[in-house]
Amino acid sequence: NLTPCIYPVINNNEGGYVFLGEWNLINAVNNKILDPIDEASNELIEVSNWELQNWAVQIVSDYIFNKGLKLLSYCDVLGIEPNIWFEDENKNQCWVEVLYTKYPDNDKSFSFKNWPPEVLKHNGYKAVVSFASANNLSGKIYRAKAAHVNFRGIEHIYTPIE
Repeated sequence: NLTPCIYPVINNNEGGYVFLGEWNLINAVNNKILDPIDEASNELIEVSNWELQNWAVQIVSDYIFNKGLKLLSYCDVLGIEPNIWFEDENKNQCWVEVLYTKYPDNDKSFSFKNWPPEVLKHNGYKAVVSFASANNLSGKIYRAKAAHVNFRGIEHIYTPIE
């Protein structure tokens, strides 16, 4: 339920830029100038699966970075796996599959068996990030409302066969 926007960069030929409206945003659907404040709402909106995936990938990326490891790339698009690539202490490239769950689910399973051989040449890890509403553990998680997050680190799950 997001509004796609265009942020135009228009040079005024005098070394400056022309801005459209206060926010310089155009609604990509109807081509009208958009003010995000007019779009805002106080209604409860449940966090989407993509938002949970994005949140989980960010948590795991931060964890890897804070461990002093080199983050090579990450992707939060649902269905694109693995989600994170990093360099371990020995400069080996490794992958992480990030799985999010909503309480009361405990774990999510996945299979890397059909992944490309190029991916399976590297050590693999799994990271499970669990989310729950802070107000009702088995309830929905809403935007701008408190939530509990449980993450215990990454778990080595795959070593390439040489």
